[in-house]
Amino acid sequence: MSLTAFLTAAAIHLMPGLPVDRAQAIAEPIAAVTDNREDATLLLVTNYGESSFRWDVQTCKVTGDNGRAMSAYQLHPWLWRTNYGKAWVCADPQWSARLALFALGSKGSARTRIARFMGRAPKDREVNRRTWLVQKVLGLDKAA
Repeated sequence: MSLTAFLTAAAIHLMPGLPVDRAQAIAEPIAAVTDNREDATLLLVTNYGESSFRWDVQTCKVTGDNGRAMSAYQLHPWLWRTNYGKAWVCADPQWSARLALFALGSKGSARTRIARFMGRAPKDREVNRRTWLVQKVLGLDKAA
């Protein structure tokens, strides 16, 4: 199964009733920035956890943290202000995914990377939930 197909199915699994075309629109930018399934799954779960796959959040019509957090990944200005700008982050889901992958880092367990991204302790309740979702989604891949 291709990474895009896996992520599309996983998005629908995370949010039953999500239209296939919307799930593909979420999966394709993620698959474009990494071919590593764990990294891709971390991005998918982060997207889900931060925006519930909402289009208005992805396109920055709705922002978080008093207007500071942008895109489906709720990226803060320290990531996008210097080199990319709000317009890129809001208009291009692939740039948002690339910046989110940078923020997640490449070292450590899924739990450590999620906690670092969120700025929370590794045993935080939301970190626990997202870590469980990553394991669940990766388990779908092994079951297929």
